[in-house]
Amino acid sequence: MKKSVFVALASAVTLLTFSAPTAQAATMSISLDPGDLTSFNRVNTTWTDTIGAQAGNNTSLTYNSANCGVFVASTGRSNFSAFDFGNGFAFTVWVKPNGNGGGMMGLVSNRGGGDGTNGFAFYYNTYATTDMKLILESGSGSGAGTNTLGTAGNVTADTWQQLGFSYNRTAGTAELFKNGVSIATGNVKTNAQVTGAWIVGGLIGGQYLNANLGIVHGFSTTITAAEALADYNSTVDRYAATPMCPPSPANTAAASVTGTSAYGETLTSTIGSWSGSPTTYTYQWSISATSGGTYTDIAGATAASYSPTSAQIGKYLKVTVTASNNRGSATSTSSASPVIAAGTPIAALTVPAMTIFHTSANITFQSNTAGKVKLQVAGKNIPGCQSLQVTAGNSYTVTCPWKNSSRSSQYISAIFTPVDTGFATTTVSKLSPGSSARTNKR
Repeated sequence: MKKSVFVALASAVTLLTFSAPTAQAATMSISLDPGDLTSFNRVNTTWTDTIGAQAGNNTSLTYNSANCGVFVASTGRSNFSAFDFGNGFAFTVWVKPNGNGGGMMGLVSNRGGGDGTNGFAFYYNTYATTDMKLILESGSGSGAGTNTLGTAGNVTADTWQQLGFSYNRTAGTAELFKNGVSIATGNVKTNAQVTGAWIVGGLIGGQYLNANLGIVHGFSTTITAAEALADYNSTVDRYAATPMCPPSPANTAAASVTGTSAYGETLTSTIGSWSGSPTTYTYQWSISATSGGTYTDIAGATAASYSPTSAQIGKYLKVTVTASNNRGSATSTSSASPVIAAGTPIAALTVPAMTIFHTSANITFQSNTAGKVKLQVAGKNIPGCQSLQVTAGNSYTVTCPWKNSSRSSQYISAIFTPVDTGFATTTVSKLSPGSSARTNKR
């Protein structure tokens, strides 16, 4: 399967396919990094390309945190499914050989060794030797032999180094690199297979790698010596005597809970402050019977906001924020919220303006939840308005006719008892103006 979108290595960015012409700026199309959690999550055996999302299945590759994350292999490899590399491509591989390896030590290949296999193989050590020769081999599988490019002694035992090649299938030429420097040029087969399954850390047919394995980059074009050097410089700090690792997140100011701590309200978590450039944040709310007690995670409460339930009234909440990037993660837990109080429902009372003495006018009550309301004037019950049902069916709105028998202003009150026990009984009052004299006009 061909990939159409890649990440540019240098400032020039070009969108290509793997079979694009080679006279273009180097375009990185494969990035494999044992220390990148999006590439290797340290849980299963899958090694994922973070650009094209190709997935390799690791065999006998053991993760080690040295140099910001590497694989340790004695008979290790990672097997990738069929892919089309096109007519111009390149690879760079960070590797630290365990001694001289002993036999052919495969780095990247889609073929085995020998004249009878079709494809390319990038490895060190000539067959059955320990000459530490860096080799790019290509063959058509036709029995017409192979083209081999390389020089003995180019690979250094027990030392981190970046080894690479650039392959121009159309022109039949190739170049080898060590630590960003060209070390050999020569010919390769123009009819060698560039499709099919491929391997990092071995050759098709069983040869493995005895080495520590680091970052692997693939390119959808050939690369120049300058581009090889740029790739080397972009990663060399990882493999220094004192490695410089990209930072994982570290908390510099704790997360906190904002909002009203009551039933029917929504609490929101801040993320706090972090160094290490986190790329994602996750949340977990927890609850305790006391502010300083043991907090238990609330199942499903994993959003940035949380609304307390009626069963949680009288308890306390905290939120834990986990900040992550491709190097690791860290957590920050907030202080306890104020005690969760009973909710206060909406209780809106509308009283008539100036009324006519002993003439009916409507008092209106509105809420946002079901319940019953009792209306009073000057502390006395209004007849017929003692148990008005507030429901979704009446849009949580009820009216009560009232005849004002006083020429003076007086308070009208609504005492509302919600059905939902998470809400407290609420009283709301408003001053009604006095009444005017009745007119005899018809």
